[in-house]
Parts: sequence; structure tokens; C-alpha cells
Amino acid sequence: MSYVPKTVNGHNLFEVVSALQKAVRRGQVDDALYWAVDMDLSGYSAYLWRRLQIMACEDVGLANPHAAAQVYALWQLYLAQKGTSKKHAPERLMLVQAVMVLATSSKSRTVDNALMVHYMDHEGLYRDIPDYAFDYHTQIGRAKGRGPEHFVEEGARLAPTGSDEHPWVSEGYVIDPYVARWVELEKEGKQDRTAPPKKGQATLDEIGEEE
Repeated sequence: MSYVPKTVNGHNLFEVVSALQKAVRRGQVDDALYWAVDMDLSGYSAYLWRRLQIMACEDVGLANPHAAAQVYALWQLYLAQKGTSKKHAPERLMLVQAVMVLATSSKSRTVDNALMVHYMDHEGLYRDIPDYAFDYHTQIGRAKGRGPEHFVEEGARLAPTGSDEHPWVSEGYVIDPYVARWVELEKEGKQDRTAPPKKGQATLDEIGEEE
């Protein structure tokens, strides 16, 4: 039988991590704190902080884009405070706050779903370089005689959140256009493309970047 790490309350560590993330997703603050503290008291604080940072992007994401920075800042404060007082353990304040920030935050899994769709189906999502990309900063754009005026009108055009061209937020909710496709890819058995660049492929530093 393979070794299964246990927590101080006798739980399977990996099941605790799963319970913690589900509690955060459901906004169950007290449950999330129980599982987080169980990990911390069991000596898995480093693992806990890694999971919290992932949750900030995976489960909160666009619904509260500042959450990832908040959790990272709290982790840095935790590291700075750790060991300064064995009697009071002030670093626990930062850990508890990080858990509560995530559990009470608005939630969106759009970032994770987008990651899955784009990395699992990169070939299937193939698209040509759009015409608006060829501005006067590129060789093709210059060949087309495009100058600063074209850049201002097309190359530098911005679409505000909530507009017809960028419908990510509607009535305070983040729209997730990826979840249905991710389910399809998962059923098809597609795999996440995690392989590094092919050996011998030139890097951007080697080939330079066009001005």
C-alpha cells in the first residue's frame, strides 16, 4: 500500500486539499478555515500557500482580479512574520486573512476554463493573423503604406469591458464562453499541451523583436 500523508486530525492530506478548495468555491468560510488550519498545524503550510495562490486565479480569477496579488502579498507578510514570536505566531493572521479573502470573494472559473480550451485544442483554434495587426510597426503594414493615423484608428483601438467587442462582464457577472467547449474536449480525451518548446527552436532573445 502506498504511503498516504495524514493531518493532525487524521485526515488524508490530499482529501483535505480537495475539501479546502471546494469550501472556498462555495464561500464556506468556516469550513475553509478548518481545512487550511488542519494543513498548517500538520506542517504543510508551504503546500497550503501554493494552493491558495492557485485558487486565486483558478476559482476567483476575473471576478476579483486583485485577489491573486492580495494572496501573494499576504504570503510575503506571512514569511516576514514567521518565527518572530513563538508565543503569538502573528503569521497566522495573514494565513487566515488569505483564506477569508478567497472564500468571501466573487468567483469565476473562466481563467481555468480558458486555459484548458486553449492548451487542449490549440491546433483546432488556429486563426490567421488579423489585418489590424499589420500596422506601421510591422513590415507588412509599412508595405501597405500604413502610418500613425491607421495605428490610432485600428492598431491602438480599445474595447472597454462590457462592450459588444469584449462581452466579458454583464450585470456584474463574468461571462464564461469556455466552459461548454472544455466539457467537450474533456469527453474527447484531449490532453493539456504542457510540453516545453521543441529543442532547437529559436527564442525571442535570439531572433530579436521587431520594433
